[in-house]
Amino acid sequence: AKALDLIDSKVAKPSEILILAYSNAAARELRERVVFRMEACGLDSEEIPEISTFHAQGRKILKECKIPTYMSDFSDDPLKLQIWVTGWLKKYISSSSKRLKRFIELSYQPVNPFSFESKKEYDSYLRDNDYRTLQGEKVKGYQELLISNWLFLNSVNYEYETPFISKRRIEIGFDYRPDFHFTDTNIYLEHFGTDRKGNTRADIDKEAYNEGIKSKRALHKECGTKLIETYHYDWVEDNLENRLSTLMSNIGIKTTPKSPDEVFEILNNSGYIDESAKRYLKCLEAIRVERLEDDVVLQRLTDNEISHAKEYTELLGDLHTAYKQELDAQGRIDFDDMIIRSTDGVKSKKFIPNWSYILVDEFQDISMARMEFLSALVSNGPSPILTVVGDDWQSIYRFSGGKLELTTRFEELVGVHTLTKLEKTFRYNNSIADVAGTFVMQNPEQYKKEVVTHTFVKESQVYLLDSGTKQNSSLEDRILQVVSKIKENDP
Repeated sequence: AKALDLIDSKVAKPSEILILAYSNAAARELRERVVFRMEACGLDSEEIPEISTFHAQGRKILKECKIPTYMSDFSDDPLKLQIWVTGWLKKYISSSSKRLKRFIELSYQPVNPFSFESKKEYDSYLRDNDYRTLQGEKVKGYQELLISNWLFLNSVNYEYETPFISKRRIEIGFDYRPDFHFTDTNIYLEHFGTDRKGNTRADIDKEAYNEGIKSKRALHKECGTKLIETYHYDWVEDNLENRLSTLMSNIGIKTTPKSPDEVFEILNNSGYIDESAKRYLKCLEAIRVERLEDDVVLQRLTDNEISHAKEYTELLGDLHTAYKQELDAQGRIDFDDMIIRSTDGVKSKKFIPNWSYILVDEFQDISMARMEFLSALVSNGPSPILTVVGDDWQSIYRFSGGKLELTTRFEELVGVHTLTKLEKTFRYNNSIADVAGTFVMQNPEQYKKEVVTHTFVKESQVYLLDSGTKQNSSLEDRILQVVSKIKENDP
């Protein structure tokens, strides 16, 4: 409608209008609508505005700048890209013992259990974090992971949380499973979650926990087994590895560090590297689509309190550099390059935009790279007017770089503008609008809207369906009942 109004009112010629869409399907639909509406309005449909996706427009600009546009196989085959990243990561970490050790350190985020304020919060943390040791066990926390991996890397044979077995049966009131048992010995290691004053996590009874420590010590003494101990404060004071080394020496257990080649082979065979490569690939994609420099990556990691932020940034920077070198060696580009390089082409004046009006559809899904592309077209064109249409409540492409804040913080990024909110919907009734709106606006980044609906109902049209079965009533029967009720109320 905007494009047709500009043409019909003689404000702009079709050649002076650029319409950008997010996907090929959207661009095709826009072309069909423009032609249909032009013919319906009696306008000449032989010449229509230029309508394309961001990528297609970027590729066209690259061709005009005489920049090669041969696409890398990575663009059409995601598996091939994943294999390349995995291969690069294996070569990277196997090149030095320092990189190998750093890779292991970066595989998990340190978490201080004393930072949790409730058992619910701590249990949620445990559910969301799968701490898997180099030996393959699933342990209960980050500090136990460190201990397990240190023992493994130093060739100390151990078992994790096996039942305590004494020479005679002793009832101690609980199923006692020491944290670690050193194989073929009567020596056990417990890692106690206390600080130097005996304090515990907020959700743990301090007195009962410390009494439990005393009971375990007494049990080992009575059974003639040896108990050695590490503490939460060892980790806090960055002394856990030194403490373990001293304890092993004191009890006569020999430690022999595994060679880097042996460690790499273990990581490789266990799938440890392959899983990590998937995570680093997502980081690479974010860096590409958002055009992140190393200092921005470091700042983001630091702002989000990610440990080893500097080391993460260095690894990701090396990966990004290697990826760009690989594309150069292939003499090809990827989808991100269509936007990135065409933006550079506009900024360097190799391409001069001549559009007076730039219209963008589905703006809520725009990425930083696309935003920089738009900015370049606006800044280097004949003072064009930019019009964007988007619904921040329908932003669904964050996984591929879409940044909602580019919509909701438009003025901060673009400057003075006119904002029109479309708050009447013909798609659904007030019941759905109220429920959906209340839910969506829990996100403070969203625009606050008072949605008015064309269709008004008195009874709720949103149903919570319990999937639990009742006697003589199947789930399918109850679904049909709900559907029938909806049809009765809204034929």
